[in-house]
Amino acid sequence: MSTPATDSLPSTVSGELTTALIPTVTKIDTRLDVNPISVVLAVSIVCILSPITFTGNSIILVAFYRYKRLRTASNYLLVSLAISDFGVSVHVTLVHDKLR
Repeated sequence: MSTPATDSLPSTVSGELTTALIPTVTKIDTRLDVNPISVVLAVSIVCILSPITFTGNSIILVAFYRYKRLRTASNYLLVSLAISDFGVSVHVTLVHDKLR
């Protein structure tokens, strides 16, 4: 099956293009040149912000559960945001790390 772009080309030209491009495409270097300082900085930021966000979301959920006067429509949105923040953090830390 040929693609519309190669229909107008003679078979020798499309064959030459294929043989010229395939080695280039298959030889992709997957290593990243990352500065070690930026890795340490990124890990430090994550290690500092993760407990802070966990604590903040926990306080929001506990306060919403414990005090009935906080159960207003706008606070339901805040609780929804806290729950989704927990879900995103669990997905990023557990699921994404297993995929790498």
